[in-house]
Amino acid sequence: MEVFVAESGEMETLDLSTPPPGYHLLNFRSSILFKTRDRYEIKVGLNISNLFNKTYKNYLSRMRYYAHDLGRNIILNISLDY
Repeated sequence: MEVFVAESGEMETLDLSTPPPGYHLLNFRSSILFKTRDRYEIKVGLNISNLFNKTYKNYLSRMRYYAHDLGRNIILNISLDY
């Protein structure tokens, strides 16, 4: 097998630091639909990312050297269709 690398005037940076440890995240998503007498539909949803608030660093993130990724994130959605 041959590998060809063209010559360039730029210096290559090598990442010699140890990679962050592996991790598993658990997310939760649920929604329910209510119908009113006036034919309106109300949808209520709940999304929770990183349910157990796990501290982790994404290997592909450039910010991994400086900060952890996001902790628990909770989003409540309410929509009305008329």
